[in-house]
Amino acid sequence: VTVTPDGLVYIGGHFAQFVGTTGNPTLLAAVDAATGAVDPNFAPRLYTSYPAGVWALATSATMLYAGGDFTGVSSGGVNNHVPYFAAFSG
Repeated sequence: VTVTPDGLVYIGGHFAQFVGTTGNPTLLAAVDAATGAVDPNFAPRLYTSYPAGVWALATSATMLYAGGDFTGVSSGGVNNHVPYFAAFSG
């Protein structure tokens, strides 16, 4: 879990779908800290096969960094369950 100054809470873990989301499974979700509403516009694709998860999150002024055991990301790149680090613009 990591929180940004603008009030978004990013949650990563070992789950197939997050409450309030539809469509493709994800290992990440963004939630508004004030309302608890899931941000439907935040939908990065992390490719995985079971078991996998996001183990670490960090933010900078413009990026969310996710580390974990997944096989690739929507922006490209593939690995074989080696701990992986991906960045998403925020």
